[in-house]
Amino acid sequence: MPPEAAPAPAPADPSAAANAAAPSQDSLFTQPAAAAPAAAPAPQDTPPGEPKPAAEGRPDWLPEKYAVLGADGKLDLAASSQKLADGYSNAVKRIGTGDLPPESPDAYKDSPIPDEFKDVPLDPELTRSFRERAHKAGLTQSQLDFVMGEYFGVVPSLLNAQASFTADQARAELSKVWSNPAELQANMTHAERAVSSLPGPLAQQVREKYGTDPLFWQFAAQYGREVGEDRSPQSPGAQATATDVDALMRTDAYRNPKNPDHAKVSAQVREAFEKRFGTAPAMA
Repeated sequence: MPPEAAPAPAPADPSAAANAAAPSQDSLFTQPAAAAPAAAPAPQDTPPGEPKPAAEGRPDWLPEKYAVLGADGKLDLAASSQKLADGYSNAVKRIGTGDLPPESPDAYKDSPIPDEFKDVPLDPELTRSFRERAHKAGLTQSQLDFVMGEYFGVVPSLLNAQASFTADQARAELSKVWSNPAELQANMTHAERAVSSLPGPLAQQVREKYGTDPLFWQFAAQYGREVGEDRSPQSPGAQATATDVDALMRTDAYRNPKNPDHAKVSAQVREAFEKRFGTAPAMA
C-alpha cells in the first residue's frame, strides 16, 4: 500500500507574515523607526583670532563688527543699524565731533607762540619728536595747542625758580671751598675783579653764562687775585682801585641789606670812596 502523502502546506497567511514582522508585545525590542533627518548643527562662535564669516547681505556701509545676525542666521538690518548708532554715539561722547587727531605727526599745525618767545629758536628734531609722541597719544590739534600754551605759560616761573635755586646752590658749594665768610667774600671780590677787567660786552656775557658756576668762580678768584698782586703799588692810603670798588659794589653782600656781610662790605666801599673821591657812595 503506498505511503500516505504528506499534507500540503497551508497557504501563506498575509496577516501571519505581518504578525511575524511586528515586534512582540513582550519584547523590549522595537522595530527601528525611520531615521529622522539630521538637525542642522547649532552655530558656534568663531574661535578667537579668526575672522567672523561675512554676514549675508551686509551692505558696504556697515562695518562687520556691527553686523547682527537673526535667529535664521541672516543679517538683522534694524538691530545692526541700532548697534552702529550706539557705537557712534559713544565715540562722540569720548572724542567729540569735528576734532580728530591728524593722519600723521607731520599734519599738526604750529601752535601759537607768545610774543616773548617768538625769537627763541625751536629745535626741529625736538619738535618732530614731541609731535610723534603727541600723535601716538591721540592728541587733537586743539589739545596740542592747549598743552603748548600751558607749557609756555609756566616756563618763565620755572626758569626763575631754577636760577634762584642755582645761585643759592652755587654759594653753598663755594662755602665748602672757602668756609670762612671773610675768605669767601674776599675770593668772590677777586672773581668780580677778574670779570670786570674784561671788555664791557664780554664781561656781561661771562656774568650771564657763568654767574652760578662754582668752578668758574674759583678760577676767576685765582685770576683776579693774581691780577691784584701784579698791580703797581697804589699811592699811600689807597687800599682799593676803582675796579676793586666796582667789583665790591656788584656783589650781593653790598646790594642786599639782608646779607650777613652787607655792613662790612658797605664800610669797605665807603672807605674807598672817601679816600679816592672825598665822598661816600650813594648806596653806602
